[in-house]
Amino acid sequence: MQQSALLNGTSRIVVCWIVILLIHCGRRGDLRRSPLKQIGHHLHDEPLAPAAVTPGDSVYQLAISMRDQADRSMAWLEFRGQLVLIAMFYSHCTYTCPVIVHKLKEIERAVSDLAKGRLRILLVSLDPERDTPTVLKELANAQGLSANWSLLQVSPSAVQELAAVLGVRYRQLADGNFNHSAVITLLDAEGRMVLRLPTLQEPIDAMRKQIDELAKRLVASAEMSDEKRH
Repeated sequence: MQQSALLNGTSRIVVCWIVILLIHCGRRGDLRRSPLKQIGHHLHDEPLAPAAVTPGDSVYQLAISMRDQADRSMAWLEFRGQLVLIAMFYSHCTYTCPVIVHKLKEIERAVSDLAKGRLRILLVSLDPERDTPTVLKELANAQGLSANWSLLQVSPSAVQELAAVLGVRYRQLADGNFNHSAVITLLDAEGRMVLRLPTLQEPIDAMRKQIDELAKRLVASAEMSDEKRH
């Protein structure tokens, strides 16, 4: 059984690196590859969602299962077809993470009404042991987050995979807290990374414009599909 678990973990890492190479090969210059980070505790796996046909450079190639703040089991692919802002955080963070939430709120307020209806905001916890759905729900309520937000608990191995793909660097400290980078990434409707705010000091104007433009394209594409059906 130990050998099987080891092989499973190795396969996950291989898949993760393949996805990283696919995402960053030929992509925009502001999407830089970041090495996979290791953490000092044993990994465990959760059942994965079934695979679906997605572009080769889509982060949805990672079949990840998760639970949201309503304790609802979700599949990574459920967000396909929507624009997604994604960041990683943990609820016990008192410095960087509140600023990440503030920045995401700022972007949400700034985008057009058209985009608001097509935008999901995901916060994936770096600390799945402490950030249970109950804890995440309390945080969402305290922050007054809209229904567009999902606060997600994933397995420790999925934390590693997502952090590597999204370029989030993190390290767990002896007291259980984390040192981590603050990266906000925009995914298009197919899960491809199109823009990133690598620091919280970055202005949001380029992100706002990109989201509004992608929302217009989604609407135009939907209208063309409707016309073809009729």
